[in-house]
Amino acid sequence: MQNTQLFKILNTFTPREVKLFDSFISCYMFNSRSKKIRELFSAIKENIPSAEGSDISKHYIWENLYPGKKYNDEVMRNLISDLFNLSKKFLVHLRISSDRVEAGKFLSQELYDRKISDLLLKEIVSTERYIDNNPRTVESRFLDKYLLDCIKHVVLNRKMEYKDYKEQQEKIMILVNYFLKEMMAYYQNYEILKTFIKTEYEMILFDELMTFADMNHRIIDPEVNLIFNTTILVIYPEKEDIFEKTLKLVKQKGNSIERFSHYNILVSLENYCLSKYNSGNTGYIKKLFEIYEEKIRHDVLSPTVTGTIVESTFTNIVKTGIRTGKYLWTENFISNNFHRLQENEEDMHNYYLAMLHHAKGENVKALVYLSKLKVQDMMEKINVKNLEMKIYFDLGHYENVLLSADAYKHFFSGNKKISDSRKTGHLNFIDYILKILRATEKKDKSALGFIGKKLKDTYPVAEKEWLLSKTKK
Repeated sequence: MQNTQLFKILNTFTPREVKLFDSFISCYMFNSRSKKIRELFSAIKENIPSAEGSDISKHYIWENLYPGKKYNDEVMRNLISDLFNLSKKFLVHLRISSDRVEAGKFLSQELYDRKISDLLLKEIVSTERYIDNNPRTVESRFLDKYLLDCIKHVVLNRKMEYKDYKEQQEKIMILVNYFLKEMMAYYQNYEILKTFIKTEYEMILFDELMTFADMNHRIIDPEVNLIFNTTILVIYPEKEDIFEKTLKLVKQKGNSIERFSHYNILVSLENYCLSKYNSGNTGYIKKLFEIYEEKIRHDVLSPTVTGTIVESTFTNIVKTGIRTGKYLWTENFISNNFHRLQENEEDMHNYYLAMLHHAKGENVKALVYLSKLKVQDMMEKINVKNLEMKIYFDLGHYENVLLSADAYKHFFSGNKKISDSRKTGHLNFIDYILKILRATEKKDKSALGFIGKKLKDTYPVAEKEWLLSKTKK
């Protein structure tokens, strides 16, 4: 029975929701058909969530519901189906009861149907005010305001209360903002995805919408303007002036827009900086640091409010703090946030501290933290191996560098799980660290200079910035 659609929903319930659902199906308004449904839930609720591999037979439940009667599968299936339908209604009830805007919209529609105009207008105004005061948490504010305004317009029009067409103009702009926001998201997703797929999709109304947004930026909502700018950066990355304008605008308006949009806009700017930095424009590292400061300031380090931070984001923040020389800032970020990693918190904590101490020149401490790691993920192994070789090099343990390099090459040999470009970047790192090591041992400055010039023109190379720094000694 645990494999039924019913249990797929019930297994997601929290202890509090189990109690609420129990009350829900005990209410005549929601369940007026059968008390047997309540008895069915009482018989199974102790098994929510169900343990993996466990199961409750329908025959066992039947004995609890109908002691002494012959098992009837049709009756049992109907009871389960009824409880399943009630569980779906319960989820709808939960959503509406916890969402002030949805509740306001549904209530407004009911008041409209019942022709209670004065209460209707008050409810619409109240819901609109809530949307305006809570832009961070309302996910579809443009569409919500448009739908509310549609209802309000019909009521006011009946009473001939429109003095001019200003309200109509505002209503159009609400819809325009919604339409622009949704279409810009489509354009960005397509531009990103087309690097992975071969099929060409039509960029419907792209030129028309981009031209409209560009010519009417003064009357478009700031959130939509920011999304428009990041769309330009995705499609036309050479427009660096747009990046500067967008970063300035998001610092001014970011905290007054919907949280998910704020997150996506900052991620777009982050990816833009990373792309520029990885292509050799090191000046963007300071801009990247500004973006991370903004993400931390407003706690938009993840798309949801769960509080977790994905490992790649955490790593990029630590590396950026180190590259900009903000060691204390980086140390505080690590200690205050490593518990928010989704997994391997302790191991990653040690890795980040090893990285930080190496950057500060405290290589013995770095090696101690590195020795505590129990790495399992393939990309973590690569990052740790890179760091290990850098630490050994800086400590002057050249034999250990050679041993690590040999084992590292074998790791990449025949490994099909790593992309060719990434593999090439790390193999180039091994190749160059060995070349620099030999020149360093011989104290051959001219050879180091030659290696540095060649290294600048080589792509891709992992840890390129660190390698270049070793050619200048």
